[in-house]
Amino acid sequence: LISDFNSADQLVSLIRSTRAEQKVKPKQSIELYAPNPVLDLLDRVSGYVQILAGIGEVKPIAEAPSDGATVITFEGTEIKISGLNSDIDLDAQKVRLEKLIADKEKQINGFRGRLNNEGYLSNAKPEIIEETRNMLASAEADLEAAQRSLTNLE
Repeated sequence: LISDFNSADQLVSLIRSTRAEQKVKPKQSIELYAPNPVLDLLDRVSGYVQILAGIGEVKPIAEAPSDGATVITFEGTEIKISGLNSDIDLDAQKVRLEKLIADKEKQINGFRGRLNNEGYLSNAKPEIIEETRNMLASAEADLEAAQRSLTNLE
């Protein structure tokens, strides 16, 4: 499915940017710990994410180490990556999550503003309004996951 590959691309981008932030060498293999919906996605795209993001092992989120794993928010869920670097910079993670939270709050306010605007609701096509509602729900789920991640870091 096209939506699977769009999601997979998004996940690859997130992991790659996290690797870059933490200055992980391209050849260095990392472990990914994910909840079942993400594990199912990885199965459906058969190795695509692992190859492009340099992932050596994929395991259920329950097996993630309690410390030393970097948390990433993906499609409203929390995934963890370990094996990035021995000394994970918690401050850098907090800054990244705080920026993500601020960005998501701004997006949510924009979507809510549109959906509370009578002019928008009466002039926009129903499918555009529905898309805005879906983007709002997705942004809210990402915000919630990022806030949980930040709380867990502290």
